[in-house]
Amino acid sequence: MENFYYFNNEETNYTKYLIKEVLKKRYILDASVVSKWYYQKDEEDFKNALIIYNKLQSENYTFFAPDLLIYELLNIYRNKSELDSPRINKIISELYDLIVIVGINKNTFSKSFQISRKFDISLYDSVYIAITEDLGANLITADKRLYDSIKLSNSKITLLSDFL
Repeated sequence: MENFYYFNNEETNYTKYLIKEVLKKRYILDASVVSKWYYQKDEEDFKNALIIYNKLQSENYTFFAPDLLIYELLNIYRNKSELDSPRINKIISELYDLIVIVGINKNTFSKSFQISRKFDISLYDSVYIAITEDLGANLITADKRLYDSIKLSNSKITLLSDFL
């Protein structure tokens, strides 16, 4: 006997749903990638960032980011006068609709601290690495310094310019 559950008011076979979710490619996005979507002025790798943006609703991928991403984006955009408050509110709303935003818990903080020390990177960057490891995903970053610090470890990290 198969178990059926309701998702979005639609009867769904739970087992088939889980198998489909497991087969999706999982990626973590950091602020260096996401920031390019909403403010393209003088941005390198904008085309690759746009390709990722266009894949956000694909059935073949799931994209994650820590809630830290929102803090970082707001900090980046705070001096961009072209991005007024209504636009910022739309950006925040869209991010929550398109990306699975992961809360940072005590285990993530602890793991991030260890990663930060091990690779001599910022705690902010190490949060992305910790979540990448926890979810068995691949981190996509435009931060060359972070990429160079992590690429030789067992962590899965892809530079935005190499994503394709």
